[in-house]
Amino acid sequence: MQFRYTILVIFFSLFLLWPISGLRAESLHFNPEEVQLGSEFVSQDSTFKLSIPAEEYTQPIDVYLYKLPSAEIKDDINSLTEIYSYYIYSSEVNEDSEFTITISYHENDHASGKTIYYYNSRLKKWQMASNRAFLNNLTFKLSGKKNKLVVVGTNLALTANNEDKSKVSDTFNFDVNQSISDLEYKEVCLPYLTNYFKSNKTNSEEEVKKLQTFLREYEGFSELPSTGYYGNLTYGSVKQFQEKYAAEVLAPWGLSSGTGWVLGTTLEKINQVYCAKTPDSYSYEVSIPYSESGKQAKSAYFLNGTDWEKLESFDDYRNKTVTAILKGQEEKISLFEETDGWVGEASWYSWKGGLYAASRDFPKGTKLKVTNQSAGSNRGKSVIVEVNDYGPELWTGRIIDLDKVAFNAISNLRAGVTSVKIEVID
Repeated sequence: MQFRYTILVIFFSLFLLWPISGLRAESLHFNPEEVQLGSEFVSQDSTFKLSIPAEEYTQPIDVYLYKLPSAEIKDDINSLTEIYSYYIYSSEVNEDSEFTITISYHENDHASGKTIYYYNSRLKKWQMASNRAFLNNLTFKLSGKKNKLVVVGTNLALTANNEDKSKVSDTFNFDVNQSISDLEYKEVCLPYLTNYFKSNKTNSEEEVKKLQTFLREYEGFSELPSTGYYGNLTYGSVKQFQEKYAAEVLAPWGLSSGTGWVLGTTLEKINQVYCAKTPDSYSYEVSIPYSESGKQAKSAYFLNGTDWEKLESFDDYRNKTVTAILKGQEEKISLFEETDGWVGEASWYSWKGGLYAASRDFPKGTKLKVTNQSAGSNRGKSVIVEVNDYGPELWTGRIIDLDKVAFNAISNLRAGVTSVKIEVID
């Protein structure tokens, strides 16, 4: 029968473990019959459970648990709980003995983004014991007759409480005169259109309006209204546009007549014509380095009088550079770390077939804006998703997993993974 040890035993064990005053202690004794059947030590608050495997031990086992203040941790880790310090006393238990431990959370506590660290007494440092967080608990195995554990937070949402963004780079002087500019640049024309269009598929109404405006104002189709509907008039106009530039649009595909669909070469030609006819559409692209690590997104800002204003920019977290898009009037440029944006790698999975995502950092129902940060034609594409699943696991290194439909909206499925920025949508 299990029973609580006397105060003298507790104090004796406390002396052996950690001679610090003001600690809370619990203990249980398991007799040989209980040990052989397999037993569990569960703390009074039900947050800590240690399982003794059945038929592995035959002698009595005593388990002691102490709650220690996390302030004792000197390493730079984000501890979320007190330290669980346990000791197992038995003639059969040694440093190779393995036990299963579960740290539990209350019903409404989102356990995502949490992991367990233990104190490696040989190396004298805190190390990861488990990064597999589940809905309301973390279950893992550790060897040895004594260990100290703490729950560590990696939840991105915790970092959104900062009120001010922080500067993470020098201030650079920019000038279109390259000889006096701190930043090298290349002149680019951002795509006027980024979507493919087919007359028999669902299209973005706003993007169709832009296509219709381009055909009417730059290609002479004066009778084409901007309705947002890809009907016969738009189909016929695109067909004529393709035949006008047949050598560049149709010939690469071995075609002699237009298809009426806006795909690869047609889209490329539309953007090329638009840039040629609208010089103001050109901008300057610069790359700015930073040294700060972490998942917080970095963005470029320019100094407008006494205020820093945000620029369109993309964070290449792997190479620690931000690519900023400038119009030429900016003079002083710097990078700031955002408090409400995070960067990392996204992959895709096929389940619900909609605009959904799996996150370990945000609860189900959270709306997130996911923006492609990778170089190429998909850079800057974004999608709004709803978190409806837990994942990806920490060991993958990914920040989010997108449903196939959502991933396809911002990247090519063949890519498998892509660099993204995520933001919470109120």
